[in-house]
Amino acid sequence: IEAGAHRRMDRIIVVTADRETQITRLQKRNGFSRPEAVRRIRSQMPLPDKLSYADYVLDGMQPIGRLRSAVRSIYADLQRQSKGTAGRLTRHASGPIYHKTRAARHAKPYS
Repeated sequence: IEAGAHRRMDRIIVVTADRETQITRLQKRNGFSRPEAVRRIRSQMPLPDKLSYADYVLDGMQPIGRLRSAVRSIYADLQRQSKGTAGRLTRHASGPIYHKTRAARHAKPYS
């Protein structure tokens, strides 16, 4: 989003996680020290701003099984949209997924 690539995308998916989880994941995945991970996070657009661009938001703090299920739901929704039979996903009581319509893309992020 920061570099403007979102303008070339039909849909935007944002995965959220608390700050400590973000730091831990960057340390593990990228081999960053804690200060490097913190600097990387601080250099990025704040999460509330990213959420304002999202068509879908996944709660990255959920167990992997629930996330996989949510990703499958998003994938199925995107397939329906590509065929012109889009369903509208809403917050699922049992899962970590949200859907925002394109018209709401720049509305206030979910709280």
